[in-house]
Amino acid sequence: MSENTRTQLAQLICFNPAGATLTAEEEAFIAHNRVTSFVLFARNLPDISAAQRLIDRLLTLVGDPLIAVDQEGGRVTRLPSPATHFPSAMALGNTGSPDLARRAGQATARELRALRLNVALAPVMDVNSNPQNPVIGTRAFGDSPDTVSPMGVAWLLGVQGEGVAACAKHFPGHGDTHVDSHHGLPRIDTPRAALDRFELAPFRDAIAAGVEMVMPGHLLLSDLDDTRPASLSRRLITGLLRTEMGFGGVIISDALDMDAVALEYGIPGAAVEAALAGCDLVCPIVQHAETLNALEQALNDGRLTLLQVSESIRRTRRLRERVAALPPPDAAWLGAPAHRVVAREIARRAIRVADADGFLPQPDLSGWLAVEFALGKVTIAEGRPSGTGKLINGLRDRIPSFAGITLSFNPIERDVLEVCQQAENARGLIIATRQALHFPSQRELVRRCCALGKPTVIIALRDPYDLTLFSDARCTIATFDDSPIMIGELLNILTRTAQHLDASHKLK
Repeated sequence: MSENTRTQLAQLICFNPAGATLTAEEEAFIAHNRVTSFVLFARNLPDISAAQRLIDRLLTLVGDPLIAVDQEGGRVTRLPSPATHFPSAMALGNTGSPDLARRAGQATARELRALRLNVALAPVMDVNSNPQNPVIGTRAFGDSPDTVSPMGVAWLLGVQGEGVAACAKHFPGHGDTHVDSHHGLPRIDTPRAALDRFELAPFRDAIAAGVEMVMPGHLLLSDLDDTRPASLSRRLITGLLRTEMGFGGVIISDALDMDAVALEYGIPGAAVEAALAGCDLVCPIVQHAETLNALEQALNDGRLTLLQVSESIRRTRRLRERVAALPPPDAAWLGAPAHRVVAREIARRAIRVADADGFLPQPDLSGWLAVEFALGKVTIAEGRPSGTGKLINGLRDRIPSFAGITLSFNPIERDVLEVCQQAENARGLIIATRQALHFPSQRELVRRCCALGKPTVIIALRDPYDLTLFSDARCTIATFDDSPIMIGELLNILTRTAQHLDASHKLK
């Protein structure tokens, strides 16, 4: 096969470097095969200086590449400090403001452009209809298409209005799953008619709004294709997405090293199947050379055609040319004060307080005890998992004598007993859960503490679904994520520095 044909195939690969600097082998592969698309994760961007050096090198090697990152907000962010850490999509959805979503998208795009990144692998257009979903959760704007569609469309229009390409994911909808596709293949048995009304509706609206990229998810939908995951299904990608729904932009695979596809097909094999299904870009993450060889073999044996390769290159080249024509970015956009104002407004309007007895905010928290659970389940999608103890540390910063305990995400009985003994002597309790829905001993500790009859505030620091476990609680707070800006707003509410504990915070 000619070198020219091999370089054409290389344009189907979205390359991910192993670290923050390119190895000599990686540089040789990129330069020799003329790779033109890249995806970067948190490990590639440990700090701003390293990020700038890596991106400089990619631009030197390629000239006008696509460089993509998952910058969703909340628990899936890739940009290091001082970039603005926006609250989660579900926090944004809970504000009910498409205008705020548009402004958040606009600010996100400007910060990406400040680092010369040109593709946001977001928004998540999944409808998180399953509270037990281990991988989507607060990454979704909500649990109804009526929330996800307007908020997701507004966000992507804000992004693309600043020249960055947005990517709607995870087609045709990853919200109603019990399995994390990083570790297994989720199966959804919803009938097609129900999918049309629910899961597919946000993607249809995103396409109508002009979204430039779509990412299929690694999940099997039995009523659409009962043999292949959506990400490798020609029936879903070429048939449903491309032909029936009329999407003419770039289709990019999800990471092909995820167990949902890698265990059965292998990474190079999954890349071939994704390309055959209709993906324009495949993301092997590792085994790039092996993936290129597998694509070459598929072309040699007639499974993959040059016509299909050429069509994919045409679509990605069109996008590359558009983003390459953007005016130079302003480096001051990164972490800009105006963007932090937007993030704080999201936090202020998102937090929900249910306070049956009206004792928040408290004028005096002396003698109170706070218990904060550590983070347990962390999906691989989280490149920068939040630290533990941020709430307690923040309370101590404001009230130096404040008593606080940080516990394991699933504490043993001895620890539960010790906390309950300390709680007996406290004036009031603040208990901050993380994923209590998945950890029985968190639930048990909350139950025992509530039984003491003291003023108790229960806070769901991540998934709001934790609060469904404590329906008898008199005071609850849902934050929708534990990003620094959201924790700051929570501290304002708890320590009476908030000027806005009004109806805007009440649970709907």
